[in-house]
Amino acid sequence: AESRTGSLWRYNFATRLAERFPVVDGYVRGVAVTADAIFAATSRIRSRSKSRGTDNQVEDPSLAGPLIIELDHDMCRRRHFDLDAVVDEVYDLLVLESTTST
Repeated sequence: AESRTGSLWRYNFATRLAERFPVVDGYVRGVAVTADAIFAATSRIRSRSKSRGTDNQVEDPSLAGPLIIELDHDMCRRRHFDLDAVVDEVYDLLVLESTTST
């Protein structure tokens, strides 16, 4: 994950080439992979960039808050989960195995 650009990178071991996939306007804070999907967590987009000193332009305001984005393994976005009402920041993302008690 490349936090600053909101991108994910995929490395192809057979061709030894890397591909960059823009995912969001914000900062990618964590990536988790399952057999069925890729999940990327993002934190809230600042209205002003601290590093560049410029205003951040947001293409889609619904994707400006903290999110978990679900992608397929071809990096196509399936859906997103808005965390704005629950948290202010996301720092990492983990996939936990589902368990049931008997």
